[in-house]
Parts: sequence; structure tokens; C-alpha cells
Amino acid sequence: MERTDNTKQRQNTFGLTEEDVLVDDTTVFPEKEERIHRKVDQSELVSLNTVISSKRLEHVASRTEQTETARPRVFAELDVLSQQKREALEKEIQALSLLAIEEIEWEERSDRLYEETRKLLEQQKRTATANTSKDLPVPEKQPKPVEEPKEIGQKTKTAEEPKEAGQKTKTTEEPKEVEQKIKAVRQDHEALQEEHAKTTKENDEKQKELKRKINTRVGQIAPSLKQIEFVTNDLVKLMEDNTVHRKWIFVTTARIVIKQAEKLVSAHLNSAYAIGDVCVRVGEKFAGFIDVLVLEMNAQCCYTIPVYPAKGEHETEALWKEKMQYRRKGSMFESEDEHKTRMVGMISLYAAMIQTDRPKNPHAIDNGWRWISRTLNTSTSDMSSVVVSYFLEICGYGMYIKYGPQFIKILKVIQAEYLPRLPVSSVSSKTRLEIYLETVLAEGKVKEPKERRFLL
Repeated sequence: MERTDNTKQRQNTFGLTEEDVLVDDTTVFPEKEERIHRKVDQSELVSLNTVISSKRLEHVASRTEQTETARPRVFAELDVLSQQKREALEKEIQALSLLAIEEIEWEERSDRLYEETRKLLEQQKRTATANTSKDLPVPEKQPKPVEEPKEIGQKTKTAEEPKEAGQKTKTTEEPKEVEQKIKAVRQDHEALQEEHAKTTKENDEKQKELKRKINTRVGQIAPSLKQIEFVTNDLVKLMEDNTVHRKWIFVTTARIVIKQAEKLVSAHLNSAYAIGDVCVRVGEKFAGFIDVLVLEMNAQCCYTIPVYPAKGEHETEALWKEKMQYRRKGSMFESEDEHKTRMVGMISLYAAMIQTDRPKNPHAIDNGWRWISRTLNTSTSDMSSVVVSYFLEICGYGMYIKYGPQFIKILKVIQAEYLPRLPVSSVSSKTRLEIYLETVLAEGKVKEPKERRFLL
């Protein structure tokens, strides 16, 4: 009876058949014992998997409940942040709008003030002229001819003014005359270089310090009247405090100024006006500085003389490029674009200096009349249209204010006689010059360039 109960108990506990239950509890065959253990392991594994699954389901349900509970709170926080950012952005936009409105209003006030000042100055000039001349009639004639600077080995000449449209201009300069002018400039420049080299000492800490200061100040020139005055005062003080090194400072400053113009002016024309204004202000204190600066420009840019060398029939490319002042890079020359950029920078600086309206400008607007006169009486080259267009765009307004109708006449001469002489190869720059002339002659006046206005 007891054995039968044990058999049933095993059947119930382990799910065994009668064949799996031993007759005697103490006697077990090995193969049947292994089968019992295997069935026990499988049963426990099923039970464990069931528990794990139920726990996982409970965990997922719990996390889902937490997420659903937290969702409204998270969205509420996001809404608050979005609202705060939206409000901050709206405030920023409103502030920028107010700033833009103030800037526009300031520009309008500045424009009105500028126009009122200009009209007042013109009225004062007319009043002063009327008071000095009283009832004497003003003769209608060309501006007084200006004297050209004396060339080495030549007597002082008087510059001829361009003749009226419809008349023939003076025969263009011969190649020998061009060569003589270039040679004279080179001789003067070589003498200046020798003098500069003698005073330059490689390990002179004083000169190194001066050069650093000059580089810094010239680099700080900007189209702002306040900045122009700041840089000018610093450079003038530098020259006043260093009398022993003054000529050395003139040459060093001139070269740094030219390098700055080469880099900036072709891209930013207002830089030409700013740099030119600083140079003129310094030149008012030290006239020798302007002489050195003009000589350095003439030595590096023949178009400021002005001469326009033509390539000789038997002249090599290298000799011609040296004459045209192409810069060497090792055994090669700089590219045409690099050369053009440098030339534009220097002629723009030269024109900006000439038109600068200062009481004691040592290289004033009469040099602009001389430059145009010489250019019209000189042979043309591929660079002629480029140089003339930039010169007129920068200096034209100043010449119009000075000479009035006479300057308009000279522009007609350029349109009628000079344009047809320009090479066919310079199409783009010739078109630029044509557009400038057509615009000015159609309106009968030269408008002031916006880049110039910061100076007033």
C-alpha cells in the first residue's frame, strides 16, 4: 500500500509514467535516473521562464504608466521653454528693428546735415569771391596753366591744357621722351634708396621699433574721420620725436602706405580716400614726406608720372615687363592680374591724394589737371583705360568742383579723341570708362562718390 502511494506521488510530482517508477525505492537503473533529472530540469525551466515573462510584463506596464504620467509634465515644460525662447527672440527682433530705424534716421539726418553744410560752404565761397572781386567781371577762360615739376637735366615747363573737342591734341610723346622720364625717376629713386640703405641698420632696435609702430598705425587707417585723425596724429608725433631718423621714417612710411594701398584699394575704394587723406595731413606737417611718397609711387607705378611704355619691336618680354614695373618672383614675373591690382592700388591712392580738399595740400588738385593733360598727349597701352577710369572715378568730383565746366570739356575731349585711340584688347576696362563718361556728360555734372563722404 505504501509503495503504491509512493508511485502515485512520483507520478503527480514529476509527471512520470508507471514504467518510470521503480519497483523498489532503493534500486534505480542509471538510464531511468537520468530521464527523471532531465524532466525535472525542463519543468523548472518552464516555471522560471513563466516567472520572468510575468515580471517583464509588469515592468513594461510600470514604465508605460510612468511615461504616460510624465508626458503631460514634459510637454508643459517644453511649452514653457518654447514660450520663453519665443519671447526672447521677439525682444531681440524688436531691438534690432529699433536699431535699424535709428540707423536709417541717423543716415537721413547725416545726409541732410551734409547737404546743408555743403550749400553753406558754397555760399560762403561765393560771398568771399564777390567781396574780393566786387563788381569786376569774371573772365571765362581755362584754368591757369600749372607748372610741371622740373625733370632732372631739363628746364621747367608749363603744362599744356587739353584742347577743346574737335581740335587735334598734341602729338604723343616719342619713345625716347618716355625713356628719359623713366630714367630720371629711376635715378632719383636710386639716390633715395642709397641714402635709405646707409641709414638703415639691420640690428638697430630703435628702427625695428619705429617700423613696428608705423606698420601698426598704417594698418589702422579706416574710413572714419576719427580714425584718420588718430593715425595722423600718431605718425606726425613719431616724425617730430625722431629728428635723427626722420628721413628714414619718411621712406619706410611711404613704402608701407603703398603696400597697404596695393592690398586694399582695388577691393575697397573708400580705403584710397582714407589712406590718401592721412598722407596729405602728414604732408601738411612735413612736405618732404609727400615728395618721398610720390617718388616711391613713380618708381613702382609709371602711370603716376604718367608714362605708358610701349613694347619695342625688338624688345624681349622680360625687358618690357621690367620697364612696366612687373614685380619679380624668383626667376618669374608676377601675373598680369597681380600687376594690374598693384597698379590700380597706386593710381587710386595718387588720385585720392590729389582730390583731398585740405588747406595746405602739398600735392593738390592742379596736379590732376597736369596728369590728364600729360595722359592725353601720351601714347596708349592696354593699361591706359584701366588707369584713366580709376583716376576719374576717384578724382573726377574734386576736379569738377575746382574747374566746373572746363572739366566737363576735358571729359568731352577724352570721349571724342582719347577713347578711339585705346587698344581693342582692353575691352572691359574701356567699357567702364565709356560708361563713366556717358553718365557724367548726360547729366552735365559729376556726382560725389559715396566712398568719399565720410571725410566731411
